Amino acid sequence: MNFFDKFQNGLEKVVGPFATAVGKSKYIQALTKGFMYSMPLTLGVALIAVLANLPIEPWTQFLKNTGMYSTALEVVSLTLSLLAVYVVGAIGYAYTKKENEKGIIGAIIALASFIVLIPVQRFTTEQGKVFQHLLLVI
Repeated sequence: MNFFDKFQNGLEKVVGPFATAVGKSKYIQALTKGFMYSMPLTLGVALIAVLANLPIEPWTQFLKNTGMYSTALEVVSLTLSLLAVYVVGAIGYAYTKKENEKGIIGAIIALASFIVLIPVQRFTTEQGKVFQHLLLVI
């Protein structure tokens, strides 16, 4: 038995029971399923990003001449900026379904909680007018 076999057996004895316990947690399962629900969106945006940035000069010139290049970059930027919103809704949906309730209710509550917890920046203009806006980076 070589070093790596001993090392693997040791890890299985130490980490195995912990990993099994963590894997059975309904919270970890909801996180996993929520991220899996958002996977098609993430992969679709990745595909758009790859297609828009292929290093083939005629292709990039075509995209730029038709205006599709800037549109593709905006789609990628906006979708990835809002990825947290998608994932929060998906995790809320997955957890609520795991509890055998209506998933959409959990998604709405999770999104509402997320929006409530977004920091608000408040500033005053020189004329004394007060403005507030959410600190979302889009």
